[in-house]
Amino acid sequence: MKYHSYRYRIFVQPDERTGTNDLAYTAYVPTLGLASDGDSEAEALTNAQEAIAVYLDSLVEDGLTPPSQDRGSYRVKTARVEL
Repeated sequence: MKYHSYRYRIFVQPDERTGTNDLAYTAYVPTLGLASDGDSEAEALTNAQEAIAVYLDSLVEDGLTPPSQDRGSYRVKTARVEL
């Protein structure tokens, strides 16, 4: 079996659990359109990595090519919106 290594950016941010408002963390993988969560940053990151592996495995099993790896840099900006 031939193995490949892929690199995707994962953005982790603090969040609140719906219904409980408990602190949690959400991890986003924009290139793949995936999101996951966890009770800590580390858990959210681990869960996102597992989701990436499952997603890429399913693409390969279906004979599809995984999306291009992330290259270059991102600029992260925030915006304040008043309603």
